[in-house]
Amino acid sequence: MRLSLFFFLIFFKSTLFAEFWLSEFPDQKAFMQIKDFYRVDPYDSLHDDSQTCSIWYDDHSLFLQIETAIHPNFTKGNYTPRDKLPEADHFRLQLVTSLSSKFAYGFLFFPLENKCDLIRNFDFDSDYNWDSSYEYFSSYDDTLWTIKAKIPFSDLRFGGKPPYRWKLILTKFLHYENESYNAPYVSTSMHDDYFLKGYDLIINRNIKKYQLFFFRPYSILNLDLNNNEIFFDKDNFGIDLSYDLNNSSKMKLTVNPDFSDVPMDSEQDHYYSKHAPTLTENRYFFIEDLNAFGTDETLFYSRFIMQPKYALKITGSTENCTFGVLSTQDKLVKDEDGEITNSDDHYNLFAYKPIYDNFQCQFTFLNRMNEDKHNEILHLEPNWKMNKHHEFWLDANLSTKKADSEKDNGYFVSANYSYKTSNFITTLRLKQMSENYHIDLGRTYQENYYGWNSENYLSKNINCKILRKFTSKIYLLEEIDNETGKLLERYLSTGFEFYSNYQVDLDLDFVYVKERFEEIYFDKIRTGGYLSCTKFAFLKFRYGINFLQNIIYDLAESNTGIHHHYAVYGNIGTNFEYSIGLDHTRYFDLETEAKQNKRIDDNYWIGNFDLKFHLTNNISIVNGLRLNNYEYNERKKYVGAFSNFVLGIIPELPLYLGYKISLFETNDEFETNDASLYLKINYLLKI
Repeated sequence: MRLSLFFFLIFFKSTLFAEFWLSEFPDQKAFMQIKDFYRVDPYDSLHDDSQTCSIWYDDHSLFLQIETAIHPNFTKGNYTPRDKLPEADHFRLQLVTSLSSKFAYGFLFFPLENKCDLIRNFDFDSDYNWDSSYEYFSSYDDTLWTIKAKIPFSDLRFGGKPPYRWKLILTKFLHYENESYNAPYVSTSMHDDYFLKGYDLIINRNIKKYQLFFFRPYSILNLDLNNNEIFFDKDNFGIDLSYDLNNSSKMKLTVNPDFSDVPMDSEQDHYYSKHAPTLTENRYFFIEDLNAFGTDETLFYSRFIMQPKYALKITGSTENCTFGVLSTQDKLVKDEDGEITNSDDHYNLFAYKPIYDNFQCQFTFLNRMNEDKHNEILHLEPNWKMNKHHEFWLDANLSTKKADSEKDNGYFVSANYSYKTSNFITTLRLKQMSENYHIDLGRTYQENYYGWNSENYLSKNINCKILRKFTSKIYLLEEIDNETGKLLERYLSTGFEFYSNYQVDLDLDFVYVKERFEEIYFDKIRTGGYLSCTKFAFLKFRYGINFLQNIIYDLAESNTGIHHHYAVYGNIGTNFEYSIGLDHTRYFDLETEAKQNKRIDDNYWIGNFDLKFHLTNNISIVNGLRLNNYEYNERKKYVGAFSNFVLGIIPELPLYLGYKISLFETNDEFETNDASLYLKINYLLKI
């Protein structure tokens, strides 16, 4: 009885909310109607007029209504958390509010009302970390699927005065057939012109200036199961603030942010890598919102910031520029002996990019400092697009670092050229780095060198019975020591991808590296391929095999090996989602004495397992298991597990309940490294 009441309240709440905003839907004639779509994948321009899209707007929002005929293989998909794409038919609306910036806001609509929104950049990468407050209602029967959507203008960045001249692109995706249709007829092979060839969307009304203030306090109760201690003090409280300064800019501030609800990182095989692994940023504050800083992990690697005391971010985008400010301070952490394991460094970024028709220039200033040290980087990147085929840009970074009364100045500069056609892209880069170039905020792997690299990419649509698309990639690199003129690294990789009409795909690749290590040249080789099948929603697989010749850096010698990758994943019904990933690596002919002295494991497994249950799009239980049996020192195995329960029936009051544990096997016994249980409550207040 109680469970039935619970489901009734969920249904009643969602239905009541839908009726509330649907009452705002305009009843006048639509100012724009779109009916004709054209198939772009496969790339044959097949015409489709089985749907009608009507568009309205008022002073606050854009309204959309889509009615489409139900086809025999209509796929309604499965429930997912926000920004996780379900395997379903869907429509996507893209809005281009700045024609010079070459990016689009994307809003997706599914049969089960899954929420996915994104920012699509000029290189067609989709950033799903951006979130809007769009709402939509979906209903379907045996013959018709209807979508009614509302997109608030306050979620978009734009400048100027009316009339606002934007662009609009609609896409229909049929999951079972694996087909895409666009309206109007645009394709990513058009590159930058893709964003300019959408339908004209002219807003003649004055869009009112919004000054929305979002206030989100949180409280967390943390139970350390290792020591049976409950932590609940001032560090268990924090706030997130967001303020829309105007239509083009937004400010965000977080104080004592908590990341307990972030899942464990997946296990990676980095044991025979020369450098520490790069972990993907998954903390909401650092990845959400418009990327206005023009940086990547080589300049700013945010995972260096372990636990910020606070973080402030201001970003903006207008027709003529983008800008951003980021400032944060990390927490000071000491071990039991009083040794500092994490310093309370300050991180600051200031960015500005003016935009003209064919020219733009990124200015970014980066700073990391503490009482006894500081490091600054000035990043300059002017970019000139000579025409739709030719592009030229410079990447210049000037660094200064002072620590222990010593000061170093250095630079890194590269000249870059790119040529693009509808099927082919080639890029050439010439670069040099000085001896005293330092970036304490980012990650650099080579020092004091000059060199070049070339990237070449070919994509070809093939309209035959078996194959639908073929791509190939070739990457070349050479880096040479500035002082001695000796080769540091020569790199060649080539890959071929075959996409079939039966959703059975094949990837083949070959990598060759000549690397100088401890005054000796070594050859590294990887060759192999991957076979994947994504035909069935409940059972997909991917298998890969690679033959290796790698450098064992601890021994300063090379060795041959083999790597197997196994992955099985899929959806069971509309509620269950699972994935199983296993990687097995084995190296041959390593001497037993060398393995023991240097603690090298030549035969090990890495596993990542996830099981997710989604009662609705807003109620989920996510479970994960991480395994690793690489042996070093006294450690033989690692096991990590987590479980997160997310209750988001009321968007303003989400609740998170979770559990994490990590174990290490030492001396044939498992020792608990960390075990904690947490309860986190947020409340979102809009003013």
